[in-house]
Amino acid sequence: MNAAFVIARIVFGLLFIYAAVTKLPDPAVFAQIVHNYQILPGNLVNLAALVLPYVEIICGLALIFGVLARGAVTILVGLMITFFAAMAYNLYRGLDTACGCFSLNTEETNMVRDLVRDSVFLVLGLIAAWGVFRKPRSDRRRWVPGFPHAPKREE
Repeated sequence: MNAAFVIARIVFGLLFIYAAVTKLPDPAVFAQIVHNYQILPGNLVNLAALVLPYVEIICGLALIFGVLARGAVTILVGLMITFFAAMAYNLYRGLDTACGCFSLNTEETNMVRDLVRDSVFLVLGLIAAWGVFRKPRSDRRRWVPGFPHAPKREE
């Protein structure tokens, strides 16, 4: 079971690195995609478009290498929930915008497909988070007789 959690963590990290690398070549187009969601105030669109890919890369690398994995998986799952909610909200409002997740192609829009895909990715992220936050048996505190915080044994 540990291998499944490690694989989920690495794949989730790679997923975000790949998504970020597709956004880096043309930040102006990505900023336009972010703007098309009509969720962020105009003065935050460019900042989000510039910062988001680097956050995804840093957190993705942290997950792959298992360094600061708890913080990284928390940020990436939070981003995944935010992306999912933004797409669902736009679908509800009748706005069919390009996702901007893995391509800067603004002509390709299919929000239902993107929502289904992102729900699978969210499940993968939750599995990765479960693996990162769970404590292996060997790390759990054992009861030691005489230890000051040990529970009292009834005789």
